[in-house]
Amino acid sequence: MDKSVVELFKHCENKIAGYLYRMQVNRNDIDDLLQEIFLRVWKNGEKFDKEQEFLPWVYTIARNERIRWQKKQYRFLKGSSSLNENLMNNPLEIVENLEVRNEVKNAVDSLPEKLKEPLILKHYQNLTFIEISKILDIPATTIKSRVYLALKQLNRGISC
Repeated sequence: MDKSVVELFKHCENKIAGYLYRMQVNRNDIDDLLQEIFLRVWKNGEKFDKEQEFLPWVYTIARNERIRWQKKQYRFLKGSSSLNENLMNNPLEIVENLEVRNEVKNAVDSLPEKLKEPLILKHYQNLTFIEISKILDIPATTIKSRVYLALKQLNRGISC
């Protein structure tokens, strides 16, 4: 496998780490899981169709590895939220923002996975509906419907 795949993976590594975190992989485990994903990318590099986009291919591998990882753990691992306190000087504002972030995180976490995953890939990872369609192997119209339903459920469930 040539160095170009390695360079491409390094370029998208932070996006994959963000996806893993949002999908409830514990921060302490993300580096280990990234290594597993990288090994899978490395081993399957010759299978990559250069006519296709690289990022959706890596997300597909990441998704499969995440599912495998979570099955090994026998439970969904919870990540913790933190605020950059250097940006906020008002303790009341920190508490209020933390409460809002926790409420949003809990609402997203409570969504069924078939709604949560497309929402995270669209709004947190900034992927297109077409890219998400390739990753999840379902039609883009279904992705659009699921993201809409997820947002609708979130709108009903968040009191802020």
